[in-house]
Amino acid sequence: MQSKFHLWRLQYYASTNKIYSTKIEIDSETSCLALIDGSGASVIRQFKSRRDEDKEASTSRAAVLTFYDALSSGQDLATGGAPQMVGIWRKGPARRFGVIWKGDRYVAGLKIPNNISQSSHIHWFDDKFKSLGPLSA
Repeated sequence: MQSKFHLWRLQYYASTNKIYSTKIEIDSETSCLALIDGSGASVIRQFKSRRDEDKEASTSRAAVLTFYDALSSGQDLATGGAPQMVGIWRKGPARRFGVIWKGDRYVAGLKIPNNISQSSHIHWFDDKFKSLGPLSA
């Protein structure tokens, strides 16, 4: 794979009215949680440590399931709702995909009613991060 991934953290401080940009080094050889940050960071780290012993710990499925487990645990009171996911595949630009979360369909955190037909270009994943491909209503 010829791609090299980069990640930047942007932080705004109202007291100084300044934005700071920091480049974050990431491991582009394996799938991982590139940055664990925010109010739910300690909860995600807790679930990640449980999964680190698995033989599939460096897969995208393990990274996503760690996030799903932390989110659904409800341990971080400032976090909730359906996951808002974007995928980076080996070819092409990053793209949104749909997730089945607690029995309902979501894209970018927005619930998609079951009576609305789905575009065939939306790729879907279930709550175990297994590919479902395009879905129809």
